[in-house]
This record gives sequence, C-alpha cells and structure tokens, in this order.
Amino acid sequence: MADIASVVAGDVGLDVLSLADDDASHALKFQAPASVTATVTFTLPDGDGTSGQTLITNGAGTLSWGAGGGGSFLGDSGGGTADIVRVHEEQLDTDITVAANTNGLAAGPLTVATGVTVTVNGNLVIA
Repeated sequence: MADIASVVAGDVGLDVLSLADDDASHALKFQAPASVTATVTFTLPDGDGTSGQTLITNGAGTLSWGAGGGGSFLGDSGGGTADIVRVHEEQLDTDITVAANTNGLAAGPLTVATGVTVTVNGNLVIA
C-alpha cells in the first residue's frame, strides 16, 4: 500500500478510492476509467440533496445537487409520466406515458412485454 504522503505528493497514484465501513467488512468504491484524458478535481456538494436530485457538474469540477437534464427520465425501471422517456433495454417491462410536448427515444429493436401499455400523447396506445 502506498504511503499517504507519496499519494499527496503525486509520486504514486490510486485508480480506486475505497471507503470501508467501520469493521472493514464492506466498502463503497469509486474507480477512474481505464484511460483518463484530463486531470480534474471534483468538489462534492454539502449534504445529500433531496429526493430525486442528481449530481450536476458546472463543467469546471464543481458538483451540485439539481434536477439534471431539464426533466425526469423514465423507462424500464420507472413507469408513469415524464418529460423525457428513454428506454435502453431490449424489452419494456413497465407501463409508460409520453405526454404532450415531451420526447421519447428507443434505440434499436424494442419489445413491449405482454400486458405493458405505452401511451403517446393520449392518442396512440400500444397494449
């Protein structure tokens, strides 16, 4: 294991940040990608935000809590109604509604599971 002073001095690096629980039986880990193209220091926000918020960057390393993407996402895990519908699975397993003035996207072939309903603008219903 590297000496902390060596890490701080930049003599050695870490590719995984591991935060262990009190008895070191489990850990949360953050890992850098295999190829990093720029050095960035991310500054985390204070607190944990509110329900439904996500981390947002200002493009200069400062992270904050916010709504993210200008709308909510919904797809295979969500169901309900959202501003942006994004399906990234091959099969849609939950009912979704694409409301008026919203966007929907499914890349590649998509199968709608038996019993699942897709409603688009209240006019097109696939059941």
